Amino acid sequence: MFDDIIGNDHIKNYLTKLINTKKIPNVFLFSGIDGIGKFLFAKTLAFYLMSDDFSKNDIFKKIMDENHPDLHIFRPVGKMSIHPIASIKELIHQASLAPFEAKSKVFIIDNVEFMQDEASNALLKILEEPFYDSYMILITSNLENILPTVISRTSLLKFYPIAEDEIKALLQKWGKTEKESLKIALLSQGSVSKACEIANFVDYDDKTQILLNILSKDAILYKDLKNEIDTLEKSFFSLSEDKVFKEIDLFLMYVFIWYRDIYILKNKLNKEFIFFQDRIEVMQTKENFPSTQEVEKLIAEVREGVRLNIKLKNCLERLFLGLNIV
Repeated sequence: MFDDIIGNDHIKNYLTKLINTKKIPNVFLFSGIDGIGKFLFAKTLAFYLMSDDFSKNDIFKKIMDENHPDLHIFRPVGKMSIHPIASIKELIHQASLAPFEAKSKVFIIDNVEFMQDEASNALLKILEEPFYDSYMILITSNLENILPTVISRTSLLKFYPIAEDEIKALLQKWGKTEKESLKIALLSQGSVSKACEIANFVDYDDKTQILLNILSKDAILYKDLKNEIDTLEKSFFSLSEDKVFKEIDLFLMYVFIWYRDIYILKNKLNKEFIFFQDRIEVMQTKENFPSTQEVEKLIAEVREGVRLNIKLKNCLERLFLGLNIV
Protein backbone atom coordinates (compact mmCIF):
# COMPACT_ATOMS: atom_id res chain seq x y z
CA MET A 1 0.00 0.00 0.00
CA PHE A 2 2.91 2.35 0.71
CA ASP A 3 5.43 0.78 -1.66
CA ASP A 4 6.13 3.98 -3.59
CA ILE A 5 7.46 5.70 -0.45
CA ILE A 6 11.13 5.22 0.38
CA GLY A 7 12.16 3.98 3.85
CA ASN A 8 10.41 3.34 7.19
CA ASP A 9 9.23 -0.18 6.39
CA HIS A 10 8.13 -0.68 10.00
CA ILE A 11 5.59 2.14 9.56
CA LYS A 12 4.39 0.67 6.24
CA ASN A 13 3.84 -2.74 7.82
CA TYR A 14 2.07 -1.33 10.87
CA LEU A 15 -0.30 0.92 8.91
CA THR A 16 -1.06 -1.81 6.38
CA LYS A 17 -1.99 -4.15 9.23
CA LEU A 18 -4.31 -1.52 10.74
CA ILE A 19 -6.01 -0.93 7.38
CA ASN A 20 -6.46 -4.64 6.69
CA THR A 21 -7.90 -5.33 10.15
CA LYS A 22 -9.96 -2.10 10.14
CA LYS A 23 -8.68 -1.30 13.64
CA ILE A 24 -7.64 2.26 13.00
CA PRO A 25 -7.32 4.85 15.80
CA ASN A 26 -8.89 8.25 15.22
CA VAL A 27 -5.75 10.23 16.05
CA PHE A 28 -2.16 9.64 14.90
CA LEU A 29 1.02 11.53 15.72
CA PHE A 30 3.82 11.10 13.16
CA SER A 31 7.18 12.06 14.64
CA GLY A 32 10.60 12.25 12.95
CA ILE A 33 13.07 14.60 11.28
CA ASP A 34 11.98 16.74 8.35
CA GLY A 35 12.04 15.33 4.86
CA ILE A 36 11.62 11.60 5.52
CA GLY A 37 8.13 11.20 4.09
CA LYS A 38 5.84 11.78 7.08
CA PHE A 39 3.52 14.04 5.11
CA LEU A 40 3.46 11.64 2.16
CA PHE A 41 2.60 8.79 4.52
CA ALA A 42 -0.17 10.95 5.99
CA LYS A 43 -1.78 11.67 2.62
CA THR A 44 -1.49 8.03 1.55
CA LEU A 45 -3.11 6.91 4.80
CA ALA A 46 -5.83 9.52 4.23
CA PHE A 47 -6.70 7.81 0.93
CA TYR A 48 -7.32 4.50 2.69
CA LEU A 49 -9.33 6.19 5.43
CA MET A 50 -11.51 8.10 2.98
CA SER A 51 -12.08 5.57 0.21
CA ASP A 52 -14.00 2.30 -0.06
CA ASP A 53 -12.49 1.46 -3.43
CA PHE A 54 -8.68 1.49 -3.37
CA SER A 55 -8.53 1.22 -7.16
CA LYS A 56 -9.95 4.71 -7.68
CA ASN A 57 -6.89 6.62 -8.85
CA ASP A 58 -8.87 9.84 -9.33
CA ILE A 59 -9.54 10.01 -5.57
CA PHE A 60 -5.91 9.24 -4.79
CA LYS A 61 -4.77 12.02 -7.14
CA LYS A 62 -7.15 14.54 -5.57
CA ILE A 63 -5.75 13.71 -2.15
CA MET A 64 -2.14 13.92 -3.32
CA ASP A 65 -2.91 17.26 -4.99
CA GLU A 66 -4.61 18.41 -1.77
CA ASN A 67 -7.87 19.38 -3.46
CA HIS A 68 -10.26 16.78 -2.01
CA PRO A 69 -13.15 18.47 -0.11
CA ASP A 70 -12.90 16.01 2.80
CA LEU A 71 -9.14 16.39 3.26
CA HIS A 72 -8.30 19.35 5.51
CA ILE A 73 -4.66 20.39 5.86
CA PHE A 74 -3.47 22.89 8.46
CA ARG A 75 0.01 24.42 8.27
CA PRO A 76 1.62 27.15 10.41
CA VAL A 77 0.91 30.65 9.13
CA GLY A 78 2.31 34.17 9.43
CA LYS A 79 5.81 35.48 10.06
CA MET A 80 5.97 33.64 13.37
CA SER A 81 4.92 30.42 11.60
CA ILE A 82 2.34 29.25 14.17
CA HIS A 83 -1.05 27.55 14.34
CA PRO A 84 -3.40 30.24 15.70
CA ILE A 85 -6.50 29.46 17.72
CA ALA A 86 -8.64 30.40 14.68
CA SER A 87 -7.23 27.44 12.74
CA ILE A 88 -8.14 24.95 15.46
CA LYS A 89 -11.63 26.44 15.77
CA GLU A 90 -12.04 25.94 12.03
CA LEU A 91 -10.85 22.33 12.40
CA ILE A 92 -13.41 21.69 15.16
CA HIS A 93 -16.16 23.22 13.03
CA GLN A 94 -15.27 21.14 9.97
CA ALA A 95 -15.05 17.97 12.08
CA SER A 96 -18.63 18.53 13.26
CA LEU A 97 -19.94 18.43 9.67
CA ALA A 98 -20.76 15.34 7.63
CA PRO A 99 -18.24 14.27 4.95
CA PHE A 100 -18.92 15.90 1.58
CA GLU A 101 -18.20 12.94 -0.70
CA ALA A 102 -15.85 10.50 1.09
CA LYS A 103 -16.76 8.00 3.81
CA SER A 104 -14.80 10.05 6.37
CA LYS A 105 -12.91 13.30 6.82
CA VAL A 106 -9.16 13.51 7.45
CA PHE A 107 -7.40 16.42 9.13
CA ILE A 108 -3.63 16.73 8.79
CA ILE A 109 -1.88 19.23 11.08
CA ASP A 110 1.69 19.79 9.92
CA ASN A 111 4.37 21.05 12.32
CA VAL A 112 1.93 20.68 15.18
CA GLU A 113 4.64 21.79 17.63
CA PHE A 114 4.19 25.38 16.39
CA MET A 115 0.92 25.88 18.20
CA GLN A 116 -0.15 28.62 20.58
CA ASP A 117 -1.12 27.45 24.08
CA GLU A 118 -4.73 28.47 23.51
CA ALA A 119 -4.76 26.47 20.28
CA SER A 120 -3.20 23.43 22.01
CA ASN A 121 -5.84 23.50 24.71
CA ALA A 122 -8.61 23.71 22.10
CA LEU A 123 -7.06 20.80 20.22
CA LEU A 124 -6.99 18.73 23.40
CA LYS A 125 -10.77 18.91 23.68
CA ILE A 126 -11.38 17.34 20.28
CA LEU A 127 -8.61 14.78 20.84
CA GLU A 128 -10.42 13.61 23.98
CA GLU A 129 -13.70 13.08 22.09
CA PRO A 130 -13.01 12.83 18.32
CA PHE A 131 -15.94 12.55 15.93
CA TYR A 132 -16.47 8.97 14.73
CA ASP A 133 -16.23 9.87 11.02
CA SER A 134 -13.12 12.06 11.40
CA TYR A 135 -9.45 11.17 11.63
CA MET A 136 -6.58 13.41 12.62
CA ILE A 137 -2.91 13.01 11.69
CA LEU A 138 -0.57 15.31 13.60
CA ILE A 139 2.95 15.70 12.21
CA THR A 140 6.02 16.92 14.09
CA SER A 141 9.80 17.05 13.84
CA ASN A 142 10.14 18.18 17.47
CA LEU A 143 8.25 15.78 19.69
CA GLU A 144 9.74 17.31 22.85
CA ASN A 145 7.94 20.60 22.09
CA ILE A 146 4.47 19.04 22.19
CA LEU A 147 2.38 18.92 25.35
CA PRO A 148 2.50 15.46 27.00
CA THR A 149 -1.29 15.63 27.32
CA VAL A 150 -1.54 15.92 23.53
CA ILE A 151 0.88 13.03 22.93
CA SER A 152 -1.00 10.79 25.37
CA ARG A 153 -4.20 11.14 23.33
CA THR A 154 -2.62 10.01 20.06
CA SER A 155 -1.25 6.87 18.48
CA LEU A 156 2.42 7.82 18.27
CA LEU A 157 4.45 6.54 15.31
CA LYS A 158 8.18 7.30 15.20
CA PHE A 159 9.79 7.65 11.78
CA TYR A 160 13.50 7.12 11.25
CA PRO A 161 15.99 8.82 8.88
CA ILE A 162 16.33 7.16 5.48
CA ALA A 163 19.41 4.94 5.07
CA GLU A 164 22.25 6.54 3.12
CA ASP A 165 22.30 3.59 0.69
CA GLU A 166 18.62 4.14 -0.15
CA ILE A 167 19.12 7.88 -0.74
CA LYS A 168 22.23 7.17 -2.79
CA ALA A 169 20.32 4.69 -4.99
CA LEU A 170 17.50 7.21 -5.46
CA LEU A 171 19.93 9.95 -6.48
CA GLN A 172 21.57 7.67 -9.01
CA LYS A 173 18.12 7.04 -10.52
CA TRP A 174 17.85 10.82 -10.87
CA GLY A 175 21.07 10.81 -12.93
CA LYS A 176 23.68 11.68 -10.31
CA THR A 177 27.04 9.88 -10.43
CA GLU A 178 27.96 7.43 -7.69
CA LYS A 179 30.43 9.92 -6.19
CA GLU A 180 27.91 12.80 -6.30
CA SER A 181 25.21 10.56 -4.84
CA LEU A 182 27.41 9.50 -1.94
CA LYS A 183 28.28 13.09 -1.04
CA ILE A 184 24.68 14.28 -1.23
CA ALA A 185 23.45 11.26 0.76
CA LEU A 186 25.98 12.00 3.50
CA LEU A 187 24.97 15.66 3.62
CA SER A 188 21.23 14.95 3.62
CA GLN A 189 21.37 13.31 7.07
CA GLY A 190 18.68 10.82 6.18
CA SER A 191 16.27 13.35 4.65
CA VAL A 192 15.06 12.72 1.10
CA SER A 193 13.75 16.28 0.69
CA LYS A 194 17.12 17.70 1.75
CA ALA A 195 18.85 15.37 -0.69
CA CYS A 196 16.55 16.69 -3.42
CA GLU A 197 17.26 20.32 -2.47
CA ILE A 198 21.02 19.76 -2.38
CA ALA A 199 20.93 17.95 -5.73
CA ASN A 200 19.21 20.96 -7.30
CA PHE A 201 21.26 23.70 -5.66
CA VAL A 202 24.14 25.33 -7.50
CA ASP A 203 26.46 28.29 -6.92
CA TYR A 204 26.98 27.62 -3.24
CA ASP A 205 30.78 27.77 -3.34
CA ASP A 206 31.37 31.27 -1.93
CA LYS A 207 29.50 30.75 1.33
CA THR A 208 30.89 27.24 1.73
CA GLN A 209 34.43 28.52 1.22
CA ILE A 210 33.99 31.21 3.89
CA LEU A 211 32.61 28.61 6.29
CA LEU A 212 35.45 26.15 5.67
CA ASN A 213 38.03 28.89 6.10
CA ILE A 214 36.52 29.75 9.49
CA LEU A 215 36.28 26.12 10.63
CA SER A 216 39.79 25.28 9.39
CA LYS A 217 41.51 27.87 11.61
CA ASP A 218 42.79 26.91 15.03
CA ALA A 219 41.45 30.25 16.23
CA ILE A 220 40.09 33.44 14.69
CA LEU A 221 40.06 36.96 16.11
CA TYR A 222 36.61 38.16 17.12
CA LYS A 223 36.76 41.21 14.83
CA ASP A 224 37.74 38.98 11.88
CA LEU A 225 34.89 36.60 12.68
CA LYS A 226 32.43 39.50 12.69
CA ASN A 227 33.69 40.61 9.27
CA GLU A 228 33.24 37.09 7.88
CA ILE A 229 29.73 36.90 9.36
CA ASP A 230 28.82 40.28 7.80
CA THR A 231 29.95 38.93 4.42
CA LEU A 232 27.90 35.77 4.91
CA GLU A 233 24.79 37.71 5.89
CA LYS A 234 25.03 39.94 2.79
CA SER A 235 25.53 36.87 0.63
CA PHE A 236 22.45 35.14 2.02
CA PHE A 237 20.17 38.15 1.72
CA SER A 238 21.22 38.88 -1.84
CA LEU A 239 19.17 35.80 -2.70
CA SER A 240 15.46 35.68 -3.44
CA GLU A 241 13.27 35.22 -0.36
CA ASP A 242 12.27 31.66 -1.23
CA LYS A 243 15.93 30.58 -1.37
CA VAL A 244 17.28 32.26 1.76
CA PHE A 245 15.99 29.81 4.36
CA LYS A 246 16.82 26.76 2.25
CA GLU A 247 20.40 27.93 1.81
CA ILE A 248 20.73 28.75 5.51
CA ASP A 249 19.60 25.20 6.23
CA LEU A 250 22.17 23.81 3.78
CA PHE A 251 24.86 26.02 5.33
CA LEU A 252 24.07 24.60 8.77
CA MET A 253 24.21 21.07 7.38
CA TYR A 254 27.75 21.77 6.17
CA VAL A 255 28.65 22.76 9.74
CA PHE A 256 27.32 19.47 11.07
CA ILE A 257 29.04 17.43 8.36
CA TRP A 258 32.39 19.12 9.15
CA TYR A 259 32.28 17.86 12.73
CA ARG A 260 30.91 14.51 11.61
CA ASP A 261 33.99 14.18 9.35
CA ILE A 262 36.27 14.96 12.28
CA TYR A 263 34.51 12.29 14.35
CA ILE A 264 35.09 9.74 11.55
CA LEU A 265 38.78 10.62 11.41
CA LYS A 266 39.37 10.59 15.14
CA ASN A 267 37.64 7.22 15.53
CA LYS A 268 39.54 5.73 12.59
CA LEU A 269 36.39 4.92 10.66
CA ASN A 270 36.18 4.49 6.89
CA LYS A 271 37.60 7.63 5.22
CA GLU A 272 35.42 6.94 2.20
CA PHE A 273 32.51 8.45 4.15
CA ILE A 274 34.26 11.79 4.71
CA PHE A 275 32.49 14.56 2.85
CA PHE A 276 35.22 17.21 2.85
CA GLN A 277 37.93 15.01 1.38
CA ASP A 278 40.12 17.99 0.47
CA ARG A 279 40.24 19.10 4.14
CA ILE A 280 41.30 15.81 5.73
CA GLU A 281 44.79 17.07 6.65
CA VAL A 282 43.34 20.13 8.38
CA MET A 283 40.72 18.11 10.25
CA GLN A 284 43.35 15.66 11.49
CA THR A 285 45.06 18.50 13.37
CA LYS A 286 41.92 19.33 15.36
CA GLU A 287 42.19 18.35 19.01
CA ASN A 288 39.54 20.33 20.89
CA PHE A 289 36.22 20.21 19.13
CA PRO A 290 32.55 19.87 20.22
CA SER A 291 30.70 16.58 20.01
CA THR A 292 28.18 16.05 17.21
CA GLN A 293 25.43 16.25 19.85
CA GLU A 294 26.64 19.70 20.94
CA VAL A 295 26.84 20.81 17.31
CA GLU A 296 23.29 19.58 16.66
CA LYS A 297 22.05 21.56 19.66
CA LEU A 298 23.74 24.77 18.46
CA ILE A 299 22.35 24.29 14.94
CA ALA A 300 18.85 23.75 16.33
CA GLU A 301 19.17 27.05 18.25
CA VAL A 302 20.18 28.88 15.07
CA ARG A 303 17.26 27.41 13.12
CA GLU A 304 14.86 28.46 15.85
CA GLY A 305 16.40 31.94 15.96
CA VAL A 306 16.01 32.34 12.20
CA ARG A 307 12.39 31.13 12.44
CA LEU A 308 11.73 33.79 15.08
CA ASN A 309 13.24 36.49 12.82
CA ILE A 310 16.31 37.11 15.00
CA LYS A 311 19.03 38.78 12.91
CA LEU A 312 21.02 36.18 11.01
CA LYS A 313 24.37 37.67 12.01
CA ASN A 314 23.43 37.34 15.68
CA CYS A 315 22.45 33.70 15.13
CA LEU A 316 25.69 32.94 13.29
CA GLU A 317 27.77 34.70 15.94
CA ARG A 318 26.11 32.56 18.61
CA LEU A 319 26.87 29.47 16.53
CA PHE A 320 30.57 30.15 16.01
CA LEU A 321 31.15 31.28 19.59
CA GLY A 322 29.43 28.08 20.75
CA LEU A 323 31.79 26.09 18.53
CA ASN A 324 34.76 27.79 20.28
CA ILE A 325 36.02 29.23 17.00
CA VAL A 326 37.31 32.42 18.64
